Amino acid sequence: MRVGIWVEAALKHFLDKFRMAGIFYLDWKLDELVGWEEEKSGLVIEALIRGIAAGAEFPPVAVHSISANRYCISPLRETPDGLLDGGHCRAIAHYRTGTPLKCESLDGLPPVPEAWEVPISDIRLVDDSGQYEEHKARFPDYL
Repeated sequence: MRVGIWVEAALKHFLDKFRMAGIFYLDWKLDELVGWEEEKSGLVIEALIRGIAAGAEFPPVAVHSISANRYCISPLRETPDGLLDGGHCRAIAHYRTGTPLKCESLDGLPPVPEAWEVPISDIRLVDDSGQYEEHKARFPDYL
């Protein structure tokens, strides 16, 4: 049991050093991620899960550090076409598959009030409402 604790501490130290580089992989067993959206399209999440299973590479989700091992999705990231890109859908898909989420650490505290924070695990999946077709039109490789 003592070896397991030592290995876990060494891994945490390595991950902390790696995170300083700006890009890191969020580990769902060690880290918590919150956003501000309460629901997302089930069809979009299913498509992203298919992409994860197919080995697709996703852009990093921009996050702010709230405290040790606790992060908030940033509302400050824009795509090249000027749309805000929070990354909630990518986060949910990676959470549901248990795969590490590629993140980019941004400076400063998140501009999202704590009262608006929604844990990724608590975001509800709802009927599509056209979101899947919108995503597919913006991203030609969408599955």
